[in-house]
Amino acid sequence: MTIDTDMSLQATVLAIARTLVKDEDAAQAWFRGDAIASFDGMTAAEMFAQGQGGKVLCFLLRVLERESCS
Repeated sequence: MTIDTDMSLQATVLAIARTLVKDEDAAQAWFRGDAIASFDGMTAAEMFAQGQGGKVLCFLLRVLERESCS
């Protein structure tokens, strides 16, 4: 994945996070600081650092789907 693609993917993940939490600061805080149990406690930022941004996107899409169906 190129840096441009990775940045675009990160922007997409942050946009979805903003949709879920309704706040830019909260979305950034989640991305950088909230451990995600299904990623062995890593944050979204740590997943991106390991080249696993696509998994974060899939995770958030599942969350978004659950939120929109309830």
